Amino acid sequence: MEAEKFTRSAPNPDSATAMVNNINKRCHSFLIEAISQVEKTLSPGQRHIFSSLSVLSPSTVLLQLRPLYNDLPMHYLLEDNIGAEEQYQKLSHVEWVKEPVFNGEVPTDSLNFWSGV
Repeated sequence: MEAEKFTRSAPNPDSATAMVNNINKRCHSFLIEAISQVEKTLSPGQRHIFSSLSVLSPSTVLLQLRPLYNDLPMHYLLEDNIGAEEQYQKLSHVEWVKEPVFNGEVPTDSLNFWSGV
């Protein structure tokens, strides 16, 4: 999006495209290294938490057959597990697309979805 705007408005589009590609490669390398460093510092028991974050995506938690509450990475961090589990069970019964906070479209990224919920 922003990269396309940048390359279109640049005086030399080929040079701008090369610059964007270079930045993308550097970002990718940075993320790979960050993941590697995090994996090295986590104990085997903590790795489950890290890998189970994917179940928090809207595409997963809004399914009728979604992961059990106990499979969520944060279920043991909350003091009121009963209340949180009840709320989790209600997620699929809400028409999220009709909620004003989502403006007619349920976000596909976790951050925007959970911020709205």
